[in-house]
Amino acid sequence: MTCQPERYPLNELFRKFYVFNNMEFNKLPKREGSDLDAKNLNEVANKYNFLTQQPYENLTAGMFYQKLDEICHEDYSKISCLAIAFLSHGSEGQVEMKDYGVTFDNIVEGLSGIKGLQGKPKILILQACRGTKTAKAGTSQSCDCSDDQEDGPVSEGGNKSEYEDEGVTLLSGLPLGADFIMCNSTTKNHVSFRSPTEGSRFIQKFCEVLRRYVNEPNEIDFLQLLTKISIEVAMTNPADKRRQISSFTSTLTKSLYLPRKPTTTPTQ
Repeated sequence: MTCQPERYPLNELFRKFYVFNNMEFNKLPKREGSDLDAKNLNEVANKYNFLTQQPYENLTAGMFYQKLDEICHEDYSKISCLAIAFLSHGSEGQVEMKDYGVTFDNIVEGLSGIKGLQGKPKILILQACRGTKTAKAGTSQSCDCSDDQEDGPVSEGGNKSEYEDEGVTLLSGLPLGADFIMCNSTTKNHVSFRSPTEGSRFIQKFCEVLRRYVNEPNEIDFLQLLTKISIEVAMTNPADKRRQISSFTSTLTKSLYLPRKPTTTPTQ
């Protein structure tokens, strides 16, 4: 007899979703197309009955830590799941804000300490680079950029491809506690691509797959959805022939199924 893992009881309570969308920076290139990613994520989150709000855009590090502190001190007694998306440039161990980076371990540590979310799933969606390598079909090659370029493989004055990369070095924060699922746009040491007119490859496919399954009669485990997303990201083949594959890290202790129909209207 197969032992089925227990499910998180997401039907019983409401869910919250936040987006931190950094498009403009003091010293880094503008992330054109990221507004499309933020819009698509909020639309999909609504379909799965997450409580959404306008994305937080172009925050300085100080403003971000202030907002994170507010999020960590909210009342989560009626919230069954917290999801946060970070859309930005990435660097070693940190995610970039408008002025400078913030350490990702500190972000995860703060979220791990929320008493009202103990034993509840926390979904982190990361659209950012994790290195300088560009993957091609069956190979992995280093980007043709110098070490002092923090904006990816497109060198100044060179030909820009349809997709731009999202940073240069590893976004390496890992969950410090249980019940986290971290959805990464790319794999370790590799870049993550974004189209200025269509948004990032990962967020495009993430939203496409979740939209496709929102009306399916049978429920599907969230980890299975992430595997399908990874396959579709990997098969994306723009004119420049560069490839990318998304990845995820899980410390979930139960099966995660996203309910698609609300039971009641939340009391604010």
